[in-house]
Amino acid sequence: MTVPYFTQYNSKVHINNNSFQRNSNISRVVETIWRNSTVSRVEISRQLDLYRSTVSNIINLLLEKNVVIETASGVSTVLGGRKPVFLTLNAAFGCVVGIEIQPHKYYAVAVDINSEIIYRKKGRTEGDTFTDRLDAIVSEIKPDIQKLNVPVLAVCTGMPGIIDPDKGRIIESVPLELHNLDFSKKFSERYGIPVFAENDARCCAWLDTVRHRKENIRDFIAVIAEYHEKRVNDKTRAGLSAGLAFSVDGAIRYGRNFTAGEFVSLSWRPEREGQTGLSAQITDHITTDVEAFKAWLTDFFATMTPIITAFAPDVLYLHGYPVQYKDFVLATIETCVPQFSAVLEKNGCTMEFAQVDDFNVACGAACRYLKKLFSVPDITFHGEGSNPIDWDTVFETVDAAHAQRATAKVRF
Repeated sequence: MTVPYFTQYNSKVHINNNSFQRNSNISRVVETIWRNSTVSRVEISRQLDLYRSTVSNIINLLLEKNVVIETASGVSTVLGGRKPVFLTLNAAFGCVVGIEIQPHKYYAVAVDINSEIIYRKKGRTEGDTFTDRLDAIVSEIKPDIQKLNVPVLAVCTGMPGIIDPDKGRIIESVPLELHNLDFSKKFSERYGIPVFAENDARCCAWLDTVRHRKENIRDFIAVIAEYHEKRVNDKTRAGLSAGLAFSVDGAIRYGRNFTAGEFVSLSWRPEREGQTGLSAQITDHITTDVEAFKAWLTDFFATMTPIITAFAPDVLYLHGYPVQYKDFVLATIETCVPQFSAVLEKNGCTMEFAQVDDFNVACGAACRYLKKLFSVPDITFHGEGSNPIDWDTVFETVDAAHAQRATAKVRF
């Protein structure tokens, strides 16, 4: 099977295309089941304002393809009639492998279509080239993934850098020393399964949309700050690197040239390496020197103050290294950056610390795929991560996985 590493977007074709409408309706129905956990056909029809016959046809297809399963029956109405049959997503239908790739280590997960983590593993990245390192990661996790006995729908990666996820192209990643890499095409063909790439901060934003889906928070900023150590022969400096991601009216925004969220602090100057103007004496000792960490936090939140004022988000989600030191972070803000707290209060914005979990970026990379699969593409934002994932392609991927498992020729 030829692996479609991304779906070419064409709004002129899609707007009046029956296939687009069918794909959109399937996504809407599946997203409704996913969001509600369990729901009846009647309730799906009511929530989506679709004809019951349309919903029934889609549900019949999803039952045939094992995407959904029927669970317990509900209670009849006061007028009698059939008891409603509840539907839920079938966790065994497929999973998405998410991998966070850092210069020196990786974190990998498998996430089922209910967005639950069913596998996780971490390790060191080994190899002379990026391809060698990714091959080594895949070789390490592949036997474990196969034991899950759940078809893999896609492999989704999260990494630092400027990334065009629609075309699967890594424009630039300084920490990984990558430039203009046709990532998705190369590795989809290499591994025989769709492979995607996303910026690590935006992976966190995708994770936030999934974890808080019932709250329906549409305007938020996701921040990730991770410490990158320095290896022998590396050109990059050790230190804490930050990245931002923006959700506007419920959509993750990429900006022109996919650079939205690239961070430099107020102290940074053009002649300086890295993201801040802090000295190497500070940045090299953030994890071992309390005062160095405080200096970084002060610089960071002073920079975030005007961003909060300009964007006025409902929530600022904080991920990564600082999360494990929540009390210290809050104390530093109170004593060194009181203006940041004042701006949060003035704009009605809350700051939430994500769960302390090394696998957030990997999980977010997988969640991006699920959100794309469950969503109707926004045709008004061509070029901003709007490409849909086609359900027929997903069905083909699952059928191929089952066929290969039956012949003991498993590709992943």
